[in-house]
Amino acid sequence: DLEGSKQLLDSIKILYPKAYEARHMANDLSYEVEKTVQERNISYLDSLERILDASIKEKAALLVLEKDAEDQSQGNYLDKSQVLEGNLRRSYLRFQTLESGQMSMTSIYCSSGAYIHHTSVEVTAKDGSKATSPVSKDSYETEDLGYKIEKADFKLGEDGGVIDFCAQHADEGSRKLTLKGDRSFNTTLTKKDLEAAVKVLELSRLLSEKEQVGKKREEAQTKIRFIGQKQAEKAAKDLENEK
Repeated sequence: DLEGSKQLLDSIKILYPKAYEARHMANDLSYEVEKTVQERNISYLDSLERILDASIKEKAALLVLEKDAEDQSQGNYLDKSQVLEGNLRRSYLRFQTLESGQMSMTSIYCSSGAYIHHTSVEVTAKDGSKATSPVSKDSYETEDLGYKIEKADFKLGEDGGVIDFCAQHADEGSRKLTLKGDRSFNTTLTKKDLEAAVKVLELSRLLSEKEQVGKKREEAQTKIRFIGQKQAEKAAKDLENEK
């Protein structure tokens, strides 16, 4: 029982502060116990990462990975039905996730009419329930060949629950989408759009979990390096005292 051993060693330090040799032995053993705990953690994390990698590979195969021509550091996974080339002149919600697992949603308005200056969205389910986003922190407008184009981005967790809502109601078929700005614009989220939310969300969660595994492994490795440094310092000090 490694945790029990750590508690016992800590109690020696507290109960017998004047027992110099005992305390030093306790410190040595404490380092070894902690090192063993961290090595065991790394082994577990390595196994978990292998499982995640297999699941990520399976989910990623259902999507496409797009990378910016100038910035290849991180790409976006999105559903094949939502690639830009297949959705020109269309108003809809596009779902994507970075390779690090950060998912986002982009609302796109495209019209040969006037701008609506939209900054939020609302999705209505079959039963009349709704999910409404807050105002986007990142929106922009442009014009292309006479078409007014607006885009507003929402990160998962800053989207008012719209992404989860779309995923939860994906089996209902097409849903009403309202883009809200100076005036509202109603359109339809197709079944494929809603299914895209499900696929991207599932991959996002796996990628995020893998990211956390990597951080926990780095924490464990840092602790092992610290223990090694302390052990080396003690060994050098003991050698100096023997002279």
